[in-house]
Amino acid sequence: MAFTKEEKFIRVQECALELVASGRESLSVSRLARKTKVSRPWIYKNFGSSQDELLVSAAKFVGERFAELEELRRPGTLKDLLAYFLDGAERTLVEVDKYPWIPKIYFDFLGDKGALGETVRGIESAYRRRVTDQLCQFGMSQEEASRRAMASVKLRMSVSHAWSTDADFRKLGPKAAARIMMSLFDDLRERSRA
Repeated sequence: MAFTKEEKFIRVQECALELVASGRESLSVSRLARKTKVSRPWIYKNFGSSQDELLVSAAKFVGERFAELEELRRPGTLKDLLAYFLDGAERTLVEVDKYPWIPKIYFDFLGDKGALGETVRGIESAYRRRVTDQLCQFGMSQEEASRRAMASVKLRMSVSHAWSTDADFRKLGPKAAARIMMSLFDDLRERSRA
């Protein structure tokens, strides 16, 4: 089966992160080529010879999609915003079903001093700014919105990690697990009903 250029990019980037989630030593161009059925010369031509370049590209591609950075909707009401957050929480769990290594990459590399760690922190920071801006739109102070955005990302990733590793937790189902992520906003839900 021949893959399009776009399919090759996606396969290589996702597989690179899946391999590195098992340990950095698990990633090699040869192993990547075997797993993705994409030639080594194609990988070198499109990603260079540096593992860091490949991993940064992959983290940006997968991380931004996971954090939904491309979706910058501006909900009209607080109730719409909360529904949007809940929908995003459920979609997060669907992504973790497909890519269970995402929370591991996040937690393993968040504190990393290298390029991959910088990329992970940059994606988290952009997500936090987006959530902060959305909360401020409804009259929340910058300081409070920023605290909630930080807690939101940590809660989202912690629940995602539990979802990917704990069979008993998964028994809750995606709606209940997403509601746990949303518990941070329970007081806002009450306010939106008033």
